[in-house]
Amino acid sequence: MDDMDGVRDAVALGRHAVIWAFVWVVTKVIGAIIALSCALALHRLPADFRLDSAPLSSTAVTLVQAQAALSSLSLIAFVISAAIGCCWIYRMVKVTRVIGEGVSVTPGWSVGWFFIPVACLFRPFEGIKEAWQVTVNPADWPHVAVPTMLRVWWGLWLGLNFVDYFASMGPRIDPGIDGVELISWGLVASGAIAVALTIVWSRIVRSISRSQALLLNASAFR
Repeated sequence: MDDMDGVRDAVALGRHAVIWAFVWVVTKVIGAIIALSCALALHRLPADFRLDSAPLSSTAVTLVQAQAALSSLSLIAFVISAAIGCCWIYRMVKVTRVIGEGVSVTPGWSVGWFFIPVACLFRPFEGIKEAWQVTVNPADWPHVAVPTMLRVWWGLWLGLNFVDYFASMGPRIDPGIDGVELISWGLVASGAIAVALTIVWSRIVRSISRSQALLLNASAFR
């Protein structure tokens, strides 16, 4: 168990993490709506239609430009949301190591694993899983069952990354109009997954933050 001195709860950071997650998902939803309109508009065009030679005032060009603008805005919101989320994870794991013994994931690696190829597919889940277990039963946390909600969250996170990567490959799969249409449909799917992911993520953040704050305060008075 780590030293409790100087360790603060993650409630405030969790609140900001949730707020920015919803800011991000709003941009994803707006982007998905525009992407759906774009995909439908492109689908009605002939196969030999070229966006680079179409009039700038055409509906297809306008929608593609709007789609690109919202994608950029969504990326900015995601970077901010992810940065705050990582700060929350770091603080939360630090608290976890104070209130529970034998926790394997360190605060630094709980964030670092997200950036390591292959390991990022499963290792970041361990930090959240252990934190949840510790908040349920600090004295015997290894035997606490992992709730379905955590597995759903991780599945949605991996699914979102897969869909976004597949959509980004659109121009490589087909450099023509079909490639742009593939990107559009990918953004639609990504927006839908992002909504579910954000709802589950917010529940996890709030639950762990509040439970840890109570346990941390209780430990301070022992």
